Amino acid sequence: MRKLSVLLSFIFILLVSFSFRMQQRSVDEIKKDISKNPNDAKLYVELGNAYKSKKDFDNAKSAYEKAIKIKPKLADGYAGLSYIYRKKENYNKALELALKAAKLNPYKARYKGDVGLTYYKLGKYAEAEKYFKQAAAMTPKKKAFYNNMLGFIYYKTGKYKKAIDCFQKVYDEKPWDKSVYASIARAYYKLGDKKKGDYYKNLAGDEWTKFKSKGGSAKNKRRKRSKGWQLYKNKKYKEALAVFKKDSKNDVDAAIGLGLTYKRLKKYNDALKTFSSVIKKDDSNAKAYLNRGLTYLKLKKYNKAVSDLEMAVMLDTEDYFAHSQLARAYMKTKNYEGAVKEFNEALKKKGDYYTYKGLGQAYSKIKDYKNAVKYLKLAYKKSRKARDKKYLKNSIAFNMYMYAGDLEKANKKSEAKKIYKELIKFAPKSKWAGYAKRRL
Repeated sequence: MRKLSVLLSFIFILLVSFSFRMQQRSVDEIKKDISKNPNDAKLYVELGNAYKSKKDFDNAKSAYEKAIKIKPKLADGYAGLSYIYRKKENYNKALELALKAAKLNPYKARYKGDVGLTYYKLGKYAEAEKYFKQAAAMTPKKKAFYNNMLGFIYYKTGKYKKAIDCFQKVYDEKPWDKSVYASIARAYYKLGDKKKGDYYKNLAGDEWTKFKSKGGSAKNKRRKRSKGWQLYKNKKYKEALAVFKKDSKNDVDAAIGLGLTYKRLKKYNDALKTFSSVIKKDDSNAKAYLNRGLTYLKLKKYNKAVSDLEMAVMLDTEDYFAHSQLARAYMKTKNYEGAVKEFNEALKKKGDYYTYKGLGQAYSKIKDYKNAVKYLKLAYKKSRKARDKKYLKNSIAFNMYMYAGDLEKANKKSEAKKIYKELIKFAPKSKWAGYAKRRL
């Protein structure tokens, strides 16, 4: 009976999809009607929708703008234009337009959903949650989509039980969608429930494999297909430059590629101009701020680097690399407390050699020698080069000596003695081992 229900639901969706395609008119048909009724704003919205379905976003944008010019209070025009700006990754402008559409027609669930989706893209999850909840309450048609988005929000904000509840609701509406199982599995793994995580992972089947092999967003998939990015990956920077220059006029991702290529070619001023032009068009682009900040770091303009990297972290709180590079910039400006905070944020997402080393150095700078030893030892375990091991061994020895000294000052002589002995055993040839022997 359950299988029959799923089959009937699937057939219904196919019929609705087919019916929609049959009803959608061609661009030429709509233009013919516009020539007879040039002041009909709704016809321009229909034209924009037709262009949008063809992914001709520039012409769609022009059509929506014409509709709004004719009828400034036409909610559909603002909603369509918001979609185009979202596609162009100009999320601040998209949000402004989505809010306008929702204000003009507060009874349409899709407009609330558009606002929620744009807030989600901006990383403003509390606001996104509010609008997705409103949209879900207003319509049964796209409830699964809104619950899915709420699930993603709760997952990203660490509310894994709530995420599972939302994903379960999606499954109740779309039991054939195995990607939901993958989402539930991820949440259970985050809760440390391996048994349930494995159970849902197995139910997800191929969807779990697809999820793990995607290695990132749709943007990353586009990059793999892009000729410019392939040339960049193969270190053919001059050829990549020519391709990115051509594509960057209408493609934000290509503009980022252009800036990175300039950076690789050590044309730092050109890289700065390129990243700045992206920010001028879209001041919510975290990658542009990140890469401009890294360019400033390269030029030793540390205060400017800090400003840009702080913005990158604010726009994308999940980016491990942005946190670690902001920490690095803080180290350069002697804001060691800030560096500790950002390295710890990076560590929540990825514990690698550079994060452990940086965190250990930052703790050493604020004279927290116990934690400095802890993280430098973790870096030592992950280091592969003999030069790195030599540097870290000496740095660990120094911090062990200083930590033991702090213990002595606190009248914890037996603990200090233990640390001195560990130091001598760990780095017997270092000068700090010599000093430790004297203390014993």
